[in-house]
Amino acid sequence: MSHDPRITDEPWPPFAQRLMDGFMPAVLVFHGARFFILQLLQTPLLLTTDFQAFRHRAFAKLWDQYGDAMSEELPGASTKLIKDASGVVLDIGPGTGSLLRFLDKSKITMAYGPEPAIDMHPKLQQYINKAGLTDQYKILSAGAEAKTLIPALAKEGLIKTDGSTVDGIFDTILSTRVLCGVPNQAETAEQLYRLLKPGGHMIVCEHIRSPWPNAGSFTGWATQKFMLLCGWNLWLGGCEVNRDTVASLRKAAGETGWRKFDLQYVSPFHSVPFIVGTLEK
Repeated sequence: MSHDPRITDEPWPPFAQRLMDGFMPAVLVFHGARFFILQLLQTPLLLTTDFQAFRHRAFAKLWDQYGDAMSEELPGASTKLIKDASGVVLDIGPGTGSLLRFLDKSKITMAYGPEPAIDMHPKLQQYINKAGLTDQYKILSAGAEAKTLIPALAKEGLIKTDGSTVDGIFDTILSTRVLCGVPNQAETAEQLYRLLKPGGHMIVCEHIRSPWPNAGSFTGWATQKFMLLCGWNLWLGGCEVNRDTVASLRKAAGETGWRKFDLQYVSPFHSVPFIVGTLEK
């Protein structure tokens, strides 16, 4: 089985679109820096006492204003795949909940949304209610990494805290624009794999490092490098688009491997390309 994403059959975008594709990330960097500075003016001491909390607050302000617009259209087959989420679901990093409208509540037994940016929780709860998931979706004050996620799951009674193996809890794990920002991507991916039940699915929509020269374009690769030099990671909540997310997901299953590894590059020529697809344990 190939564990390499399929090359997209998208047509090469026209020149005007390529210009816009390069311009919009620059706008996002500008607004990220703006909200970072605004947060600094409001809570200057928090920057040095708890940088993670500071960054979460600054990014929450950005996402509150622009998150809905950035979630109107998702890349590739993401919307359809999210609708396939079923059973007991782990929705890592739901943010303000702008994607909850795509869930099919009739397929969901219970969903848990670990979101470390607590400033996003009020709006997230609003979207939960709006989607009719009030009794089926629980917000967790945690991240996707094991250090905070495992205690949060234990608090909900989903796992034991006696040191026994944590394995096989969720039917579906949703990973949508999250793995770029977790503290240790490889360890987090391995933990998520363990949390899946055998036969469970991980639905992936993640922006990644430019796949050039294997796919994509030199222009997209160069633009991504320039954005990183301009502070993309710093201004945008720790989003590290230069990570090899494909490799982390591939290695997460260890020697046994994934039963199904179906990912596709989407907009590989863009400065912020995506991988979209489904992994089956």
